Amino acid sequence: MQPRIYTYKITFGEVPYYYYGSHKEKKYNEYYMGSPVTHKWCWNFYIPKKQILEYFDTREEANILENRLIKPFLNDPYCLNENCGGIVSTEMCKRGAKTQVESKLGIHSRTREQIIKDGNKGRETQKNW
Repeated sequence: MQPRIYTYKITFGEVPYYYYGSHKEKKYNEYYMGSPVTHKWCWNFYIPKKQILEYFDTREEANILENRLIKPFLNDPYCLNENCGGIVSTEMCKRGAKTQVESKLGIHSRTREQIIKDGNKGRETQKNW
């Protein structure tokens, strides 16, 4: 038997959480239960159950369906997907902003006074044009 390409949904019997994904097998019927990063605790704490939704000829076709499945639910509190085709969930945006503030990265690396001073420099430069 040939390896398959498919989309799947993982649910957890004890809780209403769910996760969508697509996978290209390396060998037929290999064991695969998703690639959680952000919510790995759910896979460790609860019993995941995988349901294969559809098989495909190409990875691109599977990715298109995966994105169509995830996008409407990306910010659903029970959806464990945090990214979909480059779109990041609200929760991940909040976490990223919090990390930037705590680590003093980006705009948060400067004090309020430095930001005002830099803004004034920009206005002075514009006046000279």
